[in-house]
Amino acid sequence: MASYNFFIVGASGLIGSSLFGYIQSHFPHDLTGTYHKKPQACLLPFDLAIDYLPVASNDSKNIVFFCSAMTSLAQVFQQQQQAYQTNVIATINVMEDALTKGWSVQFISSDKVYGDGDGDYKETDQLNPITVYGKYKAEVEQWLLKNAPEQMNIF
Repeated sequence: MASYNFFIVGASGLIGSSLFGYIQSHFPHDLTGTYHKKPQACLLPFDLAIDYLPVASNDSKNIVFFCSAMTSLAQVFQQQQQAYQTNVIATINVMEDALTKGWSVQFISSDKVYGDGDGDYKETDQLNPITVYGKYKAEVEQWLLKNAPEQMNIF
């Protein structure tokens, strides 16, 4: 049976912390979680703008989850340049590094990529982001689909 290495960028946030707790309690695999602004004893500091992932282990399946982003719709709208740098540029840079090092990329996106509908979306639905946050998430999704279709999943 293959062993796994899990790396969660943004393990101090709402989704990342739940994912971290689940993996930690259910799977006996190597797990590393990171934080940017919310330090926690079991997490490592990580800044998308300057940090990179470790080299992947050849003996294991290496999976990185991207749960990190500026998530406040108001903050993203008010600080669009900073949000774009974090949510798109820095995220894609670390994804490129991860893919080069053999990591499988798991990207936590948002229903905001579909607009303001009823929330009953399918992956086959047309992207129609109407918020700045949704546009940035959609841009990363499109980058992944173009550059790493066999090494990624979008959630």
